[in-house]
Amino acid sequence: MKLPGTAIAALLVFSTTVGDGTDRTPSSPDANTQVSHPPASVSEISYSPVQVGDRSPDFSWVGPDNLTHQLHDALLQANVLLVFAPGDDVLAKLESERDELAQIAVVPIVVLDARGRATANRVRRLGLHYVVVPDPSRVIGAQFSLLDPASGRLQPSWYAIDRHGLVRGEGVGFDATTAWTRIAASALAIPSPDVPLPAKSR
Repeated sequence: MKLPGTAIAALLVFSTTVGDGTDRTPSSPDANTQVSHPPASVSEISYSPVQVGDRSPDFSWVGPDNLTHQLHDALLQANVLLVFAPGDDVLAKLESERDELAQIAVVPIVVLDARGRATANRVRRLGLHYVVVPDPSRVIGAQFSLLDPASGRLQPSWYAIDRHGLVRGEGVGFDATTAWTRIAASALAIPSPDVPLPAKSR
């Protein structure tokens, strides 16, 4: 289902104003290292892997308006393609498909295993116009059970989440050739924008 121009414009405005990649979440910095710590150690909490059919964790982030936003705020506007730990090539590919994703009512949200300043620098350098959330303490990654047991780093993964908050598709690993619009459309059972709709019967 293709959206009218006004609806697409609203999605694009949402995806360019909610987050700029700057981590402004209140924290308790270590006086010696200035490293921000999460409210609870992720090692103290055990989460089950998030699978297709599950309700997605309703994680939060702080936007450039200094207000806390949650996943359900984005889901009020559109379905969400949630991508963890992509490289620059994948970030650029998502940007190139942003309009196509908006055509099928999907907005990308990216979670990076990086501090706020480094994330904001990548957002500016690559010219990204969608929500990019820094997760230096890996709190969001832990909620999706995406931390590598050996390194503790975020594993590259993706989730397609419908507007009811249900996970409709998920996968591990991707590269610069990944066709995100087709992946999201298939997972969410939405016609891809390049697939013509059948003629209406009279």
